Amino acid sequence: MKSKLFLHIALGVALLLLSTAQSCRPEPIPIKLKSAPQKLVVASQVIPGNIMIIALSKSFDALTYTDTGASNDFLSQILVSRARVTIAYNGTVDTLFKLTDGFYGSISSSFTPGVNYTLKVYDSTTGLSAEAATTMLPQVSIDSAWVSAEINSGDTFRYLYVKLNDPAGGNQYMINLYRNTDFVRNSISNPSSVFGVFGNNGTRTVALTDAVFNQNPHTEKINIDDFSKGDTLTMTLSNISSDYYEYLVQQARAERNGLGAIFGEPVNFTTNVRGGYGFFTAHWPTSRILFIKD
Repeated sequence: MKSKLFLHIALGVALLLLSTAQSCRPEPIPIKLKSAPQKLVVASQVIPGNIMIIALSKSFDALTYTDTGASNDFLSQILVSRARVTIAYNGTVDTLFKLTDGFYGSISSSFTPGVNYTLKVYDSTTGLSAEAATTMLPQVSIDSAWVSAEINSGDTFRYLYVKLNDPAGGNQYMINLYRNTDFVRNSISNPSSVFGVFGNNGTRTVALTDAVFNQNPHTEKINIDDFSKGDTLTMTLSNISSDYYEYLVQQARAERNGLGAIFGEPVNFTTNVRGGYGFFTAHWPTSRILFIKD
């Protein structure tokens, strides 16, 4: 009897405390957050053949825009379709031509290590403008590259091995992977595939720092299970700045968290763009083309 009485008293106290806690809960306070001003978002890639492509979009308010997909309506709202895009270097100014909405290309720019390149963008539709500057870093060579199919616990995994010589000093690198790409055939019909936006066609970027290399030359092992037998894999290796390396690391972390790729709103990312977001880089890639047989 005493144990039952004690149990009843304990339950009564618990219910009383719960009721008191609920009655003391404050009413929710509505909070209004001011939207960040819209700005241009810049991304750049240099691909084999000395072709630079600039991707231009507009930032959007994630608090009011809920469509996280890549619908045509969404893209039409954020892609910059009427922009003047120039790159200045060594007293020369190149005007990039529009490839398609949001993408502008230059096939006449000359890339020279140690030269400063300045990007200027003006969107005539919104009146937004942005500017960025970068320095071309020396090329780094690919010692060798090969694809290997390996069996582990009964499952077959496909890997790309890239061997490179790491020059003295602290260095950062970018490896880009492309599948069956247009520029293998010296044309670009789909410039978005160069950036791998929305997981496009297996395109992927891998950022490396020699701070974690154990030996020189270094061999990087990359899982390429998203590539298939019969695919043509084009890989490029570029020497990049430490700031751009940090940007790529931050971008990869955001993608893993479901925050989008280059058309997300990188408000908190490292940036070298004045008046906008994103990153402008003029890296000079070396490349290898591999046919996946197994």
